[in-house]
Amino acid sequence: MRLHRVFVSELKPEVWLSPSESHHLKQVLRVKLGQKLIVFNGKGLEAEAEVSELEGLKLALCLGEIKASDVESAWRLILALSLLKGDKFADVIRQGTELGVVGFIPVLSQYCDVREFKEGRLERYKRIAQEASKQCGRSLIPDIYPLHQLADLIHLPADLKLVAHPYSHLTLSESLAGYEVDKTLDILCLTGPEGGFSPKDLENLKLESSEIHSFKAIQLGKRILRAETAPIALASAILLPQGL
Repeated sequence: MRLHRVFVSELKPEVWLSPSESHHLKQVLRVKLGQKLIVFNGKGLEAEAEVSELEGLKLALCLGEIKASDVESAWRLILALSLLKGDKFADVIRQGTELGVVGFIPVLSQYCDVREFKEGRLERYKRIAQEASKQCGRSLIPDIYPLHQLADLIHLPADLKLVAHPYSHLTLSESLAGYEVDKTLDILCLTGPEGGFSPKDLENLKLESSEIHSFKAIQLGKRILRAETAPIALASAILLPQGL
């Protein structure tokens, strides 16, 4: 039977959970004394735990051996995606977290219909990533980065930088040729807004440059994908084959 998973910021022999987390476990999940759980710290570590005390609104766990999670890919994928309409960015975070993405960067590009990043949105996205990690069995919670200007991405370090562009002749498989799936590889992938990338955006990514931090443009097949579909399709194509 699958064990309930609980996020705690620090793994130590005994952990008292917050009133809200305790309430959820006691009143919603109906956990009892002695029941087994899995706790994780959001940084890749986890431990089996046992409910050791139930005191009013609080609940204590006794932790067993702390170990590294074995569900993460050797390829560390960060998705950078232009701001999207409605709640589509949150949907990408949920699905991308399930697929194994380790970070999400909101990007302001020239043709974005959404031009502002409202206060409090970053914290909401972090909560969404945490809940998605708990649900899918990961012990690592993806990083949610502050808003970046598209031109700033050229300065971010990565072993491989890819940008989805429907008119590129380079395929994803061609761009990944030569990389071993069991070797650590930091990949940064960028996808555009509903209106696509402007010529100025593409110029800022230095696609034709030999600079070490420049981007490679890749196509994702002959069909044009929606702005919210492209990042998930890209993450799936990169991360899922490693589990097949």
